[in-house]
Amino acid sequence: MPVTQSLDKDLELIELWGGAAKDACLAEFITGVASILWSLKGTCGPERDPKRMRIWSLIQQLQCSVFKDPPYDQKVANQIRIWLNDHLNVEGIDLTLDFERLLFTTKKEAEAIKQHVARIKEAQEEQRKREGWVVIEREDAVEEWDLV
Repeated sequence: MPVTQSLDKDLELIELWGGAAKDACLAEFITGVASILWSLKGTCGPERDPKRMRIWSLIQQLQCSVFKDPPYDQKVANQIRIWLNDHLNVEGIDLTLDFERLLFTTKKEAEAIKQHVARIKEAQEEQRKREGWVVIEREDAVEEWDLV
């Protein structure tokens, strides 16, 4: 298999596994939030539902993705921090560290993937140059490689 094809496969794999550690942290955080919501003392279902809907909505809006820059919505992260402070102190369960670990892990994975993708693209460019490819700039400023 030519080098450029194997590098393209690497990029595909990155897109598939991008964020495995982040996903594990997110699952752990969501499990903790769920346990808090179910343990809210003195609340029945109708009182608990708006709180549950609010935090699930915020978690979905956070949109953690190692392929975005920044890798999560910072305004939503601040809203989740506020929600955690308002609700977690009541139950004695503190997920603040879990949440911060989720954000930190997401950032680290995003940085690592960006560096890996940059190395792959650099290797692709070097391989194409060795094979006699040249860059052709189109009117819409998109680079194309063409074999001379």
